[in-house]
Amino acid sequence: MNFLIKNEYRTEIVLSSLELSGYGITYEEIDYGNIGTRRLLWALQGEIQKKYGYTIPLSGKVLIEVIKEREDSIRICFSSLPEKSGDGNSVKQLVKSSTCPVIAEFSNLEEMLFAVSLLEPNIKSSLFEKNGKYRILFSPSSEEKEELIFCLCEFSDILENSPKEAAKCSEIWNMIAENNAVSCLHRLF
Repeated sequence: MNFLIKNEYRTEIVLSSLELSGYGITYEEIDYGNIGTRRLLWALQGEIQKKYGYTIPLSGKVLIEVIKEREDSIRICFSSLPEKSGDGNSVKQLVKSSTCPVIAEFSNLEEMLFAVSLLEPNIKSSLFEKNGKYRILFSPSSEEKEELIFCLCEFSDILENSPKEAAKCSEIWNMIAENNAVSCLHRLF
């Protein structure tokens, strides 16, 4: 479990799927109407209170974002919403989303191998080929995403609408390596 207190209005917590299951809930079950979700949120508030002496204002106006970053981790972001004068109602909004994959398309094998040599081998990635072009589908965390795109954009085209392109890769491209493509390429070359 990783805590990040951005400021007095925003706190982020990264949980592995194992840690999340320890609270008796899965990403798919997270919904503010679910008692398990509320237990999880109150438990996380207690953890932050113990470790940092900081309280997430769950009884006031708060936006709660739950982002599935990878298959094995989620990020829960708490943002305190500003109070409006004369409105004392408690408002909670829970938003769920997934981080989009990053897809890099390389025009040839040499460019792909050079770009891959600059990357950490443990990044989750799948390699596809079609008509002499190569695509690597990455599943980075929010922190890794910007740096990854910056590194890859010099050697490849970064594809827009990555969920649609990811589906195309699975349907019409030839998969060469799944989940650990960069690691495999590091070992081979």
